[in-house]
Amino acid sequence: MAAAGLWRAVASRSSSLGADLQALAAIQHAAGCSQLMQLSSSLSNPWQCRQLSTSSSSSSSSAAPASAAEVATSDSSLRLNLQAPADEQGLVSSLITKHSSKQLAAEHIGLYYDFNKALVPEAFRPFHQAFYSPRPAKLQRRGGCRSLQAEFDSTGSSSLMWRRSSQELAAAISSSSSEPPAIHLRGPAGAGKSIAVVQLVEWARNNGWLALYIPAAVELTRGGFFYKRDDGTYDTIISAQHILKSFADSHDKQLAGHRLQLPESLQLLQSPAAAAAVGGAAGGAAVSEGRDSLRDLVMTGLSTDDNARLAVDCCLLLVKELAALSASVPVLLAVDGYNALHWRSDYGRTISRSPRGKPAYQYRQELPVHKLNLARGFRLLQRDDLAQCRVLVADSASGAVPADLAVPNKAAAEYHMPRFSPVETAHALFYYHERGLVPAPPSQQQVAAMRALTNGSGEELRRWSVSITQTGMGLL
Repeated sequence: MAAAGLWRAVASRSSSLGADLQALAAIQHAAGCSQLMQLSSSLSNPWQCRQLSTSSSSSSSSAAPASAAEVATSDSSLRLNLQAPADEQGLVSSLITKHSSKQLAAEHIGLYYDFNKALVPEAFRPFHQAFYSPRPAKLQRRGGCRSLQAEFDSTGSSSLMWRRSSQELAAAISSSSSEPPAIHLRGPAGAGKSIAVVQLVEWARNNGWLALYIPAAVELTRGGFFYKRDDGTYDTIISAQHILKSFADSHDKQLAGHRLQLPESLQLLQSPAAAAAVGGAAGGAAVSEGRDSLRDLVMTGLSTDDNARLAVDCCLLLVKELAALSASVPVLLAVDGYNALHWRSDYGRTISRSPRGKPAYQYRQELPVHKLNLARGFRLLQRDDLAQCRVLVADSASGAVPADLAVPNKAAAEYHMPRFSPVETAHALFYYHERGLVPAPPSQQQVAAMRALTNGSGEELRRWSVSITQTGMGLL
């Protein structure tokens, strides 16, 4: 992107940035070692980041690179010098913690930690592609959490920032309140909703929870095959088996230890259809006896590619079984792109008409989402049978679904995902410098300019940091 184009983008946002740009101008004209915290205060920064100590070696210019210590504190009573990190590893000593997600707390807000990819296999593209026939390299389907994939692909690392929103959501979900939380996560595109959801799924599984995660609800409304039931509804086998396999891969050791709680689940496993499916998978052996665990239910849905109804029923019963277990085992149900379940589907069927005295014709009839059994079953905010399950859903603001689409909500709390604060922007730029995306540590002016340029969008911050560097603008 050309330099002029980038600055036109800043100008086009000036009307919505008001206070931000005033604070930016004040910082750009400040003399001496003005603190980035002053910018944070002027923008009503909600983040509370931990103080980090470094050695002394101050800078004499307001344009000099700020240190990790300076941008990692929001306590206005502290006065830290602008200085470089004490050791050669730089940012690693100050902004990256060795704690796992289960150990993170309020004092780690603003720090980067190692995301355990093995705990969330369904967030990544290769897992998703395994359910479809191969396609040419440039036409591969992109499943999983795309925001997470883009972040890891860009940085070459599996570290994520533990934001204040992450801490608040984790605290709300783990609350011991008599009313189990249901949280509807909303906010602008690029604010980090998808990253927050996948962070909470990894955090929950790391703490021993059972977590059912759908990284892209829109995939329940398109792709694969559909089969009609006698009642006029439809089953989508590939989507159902995708959910079952991701849950089995993530919780294989736990599933066998949980007995089925519902009579309808036991009846399904003892049905002729289930016996035929499992028997065929086992070479015809009689295997219906003694099959009463959660793992048996999941594997029954995965045992055949010929019975869509069986796969969908097993998936929907899995949700009910998790609700029944939630009184004794913590359970998280997480759906990203939730508003797609209240929009339109890509499924359709051909209808033939032969009007009297007129030529016959055909047309395509779209299948409404409420006719798709699996998609309708995951409209979690409309259900009242989830017992003590924690529910976390996030809307997609990517443009595939109208931003003003009304999403029915019985009793869930709405959480508005905030944009990146000045402190978070600084942390991200220091991290990108450490990963080689930005050639030099950012100064206070550069941090403020990048926040104004991106309007606090984490996605644009990552993308434009590289673009600006490549154009040689000298901004970074």
